Amino acid sequence: MRRGVSLALLGAVLGSGVPPSLESHDPEVLKGVALLEEAKLEEAQETLESAVTRLRASAPGTHELAIAFFYRGAAEAQRGEAARARASMGEAMTADPDLGTPGRAFPLPVQEAFEDARAERRTTAKARRTGLVGALVAGGLLTSAALVFAGSGGRQSPSAAGRTTDLFTGDLVSGSPPREFPVVVSSTGIVDAGVDWIEPGATLALELDDAGHQARAVSTPSTSTEAILSVVVAPSTYTLLLTRRDASLTPANFTLRVTHP
Repeated sequence: MRRGVSLALLGAVLGSGVPPSLESHDPEVLKGVALLEEAKLEEAQETLESAVTRLRASAPGTHELAIAFFYRGAAEAQRGEAARARASMGEAMTADPDLGTPGRAFPLPVQEAFEDARAERRTTAKARRTGLVGALVAGGLLTSAALVFAGSGGRQSPSAAGRTTDLFTGDLVSGSPPREFPVVVSSTGIVDAGVDWIEPGATLALELDDAGHQARAVSTPSTSTEAILSVVVAPSTYTLLLTRRDASLTPANFTLRVTHP
């Protein structure tokens, strides 16, 4: 892939019907693309992360931001960071819901990350339409009893089918270290986590790490004020990291829900 065709590929990513004027001309994004073409994946990822941070603050919800997220995901996918790549692709689709498929011009890991992220978004949208809480109760994954919690310490409540739901509340300021929450899994099963917040300009993200500090799953945004993740795990103690990614100085008040075996 030569630099001369980069913008043409952007057009392919965005799908038909998008005018060429909407292709990314952001210098930092194009620098990241050039590094990808040179197979300098770590440098590309760092450059595109910088572009994402800047565009998220200056141009949230724009096509330029979507392109930055997409190429950050492409770098992550080609570095074998599938969970992170899937999350980046999901954020790209949130920034621009009309984002098209990357097509065969991109390596298979990039295509797979994009398709996995799109499938997750469809599943999330379907769950929200049918009523997520009602679906969990009907499926025996969450009791209908009220769960009470106090402060960021949270409370734990047993759920049906041998699952437990933990609830936490608190606030997170931009630039602060990630908040860490232990997740003790007693049997093989699925960990479902979701965080929502009040401030519309804030962006929060989750990452589930195993005992070796390796990321097992990274959240994808389901709305502008909610992020979710779901992953199959074995019995062990995991760490759920809650990170704030925007530059706003206003504290983000959050509610975190974690359901696990």
